[in-house]
Amino acid sequence: MRNFTFVRAVDRSRNMVLDYGFVLRITSFFGLVNYWDKYRGSICEKGLSDFFESDHYFELIGRSGGKHIKTGYGVWVANLCDCESFRDKPRKSIIDVVVDNEDKVFKGMQKCLDEHGCIYVQKTGSYFYGEYVEESDEVTRDKCVFPYEKSEGAISIFKWPGGKHFYAKVNGFDVVVNEVGKWNTESAAKKAAEKFMLENE
Repeated sequence: MRNFTFVRAVDRSRNMVLDYGFVLRITSFFGLVNYWDKYRGSICEKGLSDFFESDHYFELIGRSGGKHIKTGYGVWVANLCDCESFRDKPRKSIIDVVVDNEDKVFKGMQKCLDEHGCIYVQKTGSYFYGEYVEESDEVTRDKCVFPYEKSEGAISIFKWPGGKHFYAKVNGFDVVVNEVGKWNTESAAKKAAEKFMLENE
């Protein structure tokens, strides 16, 4: 049974055009729970792992070391921790902070779904609804794997000024293959990006 329907979403309201690319269309509570079960958990898991290995986390616990945060969710966790430090009574557990916020996100998605009958979820986990959204290019899949746009410029390879490693992005998303996100040569970064696209088709 194919449970995940992706559509190309374009919002043409307010004298502007926002092309969201492929997003997951959710029209039922079952669809929301299925997304949460099959996809959102992996975003959280990868992001938390990224955060707990980061220099940001090491600084919070009074140690040196760690690496840069690579995932959007990892950055979100870091921001939550920074905000938590300004509370009158900060919670002691990062996990409590994340679980509380994930609960709020789920309830917010459910409320939007109840009120509007449809929500659109982006690969990053952010979501929106809209009466002006036009849908096209429907793709239905067994797994919650977002389609990539196959267009000119979908793959970009770059190197930081003065850096020695090459990095790759596919449609703006960082490429990580077998837990590697940087390569010694431009051609190796391009091959990784092509593999990434094939695996996530």
